[in-house]
Formats: sequence, C-alpha cells, structure tokens
Amino acid sequence: MDCPVSGYDQVERRVTDAPSCDASMQLLMACQLGSSSDVGVAMIVIKNSEGNFLASLSGSARRSYERKAGACGDKFAGQEVTLFQSIRAICAAEVAHTYAIRAAKAKKQ
Repeated sequence: MDCPVSGYDQVERRVTDAPSCDASMQLLMACQLGSSSDVGVAMIVIKNSEGNFLASLSGSARRSYERKAGACGDKFAGQEVTLFQSIRAICAAEVAHTYAIRAAKAKKQ
C-alpha cells in the first residue's frame, strides 16, 4: 500500500479517522517517514489499538504488554537519532496492534 496522502498533518488526520486499529496500522506502515514525525502518528495507532483491549487485560497481562512495548526501545537505548525514535514508536504500535488483534479474536470465540 502506498501512502494515500502527503504531509504530516494529512497523515495524522487520516490515521486518527481510520475506521479500525488495523486500518490505522496499515496507514502508519504505508506513510512512515523514518523520522521523529512517525512518533506522533504511532501514538495515535497505539491509542486506537489500546482502546480495543487495555481495559480487559488482567494486571499480569497488562504488565506483559507494557514490558513488550517498552522493550522496543532496548536495542537503541541512548540513541536519539530520529530514525531510531521512529523504529521504537512503530515497534510499540505493532505490539499494541497485535494485542488488539488478539482481543478481537477472543471476542469472536
């Protein structure tokens, strides 16, 4: 998928208005710039995704989620180059997206 819009504001608006967590994640992946601007868009994806599962997690499952999302920064600890900020943010969005998919599958069963 190619990014359907150009410019950070348009990407942010499109991700915010995406009809689902999956759609917002697809937009993030298609529109990423490899810079710190990806962080804000990834945070929108995380917020959208967490709305689908966070409240239903047990305490231990929530800690596991937070640990996995936090581990995204471990490999690049101390690196402030914008590319690494982007990688960390997108990794955390992928973790949230994965949890949202699991929650959706569990609801269907």
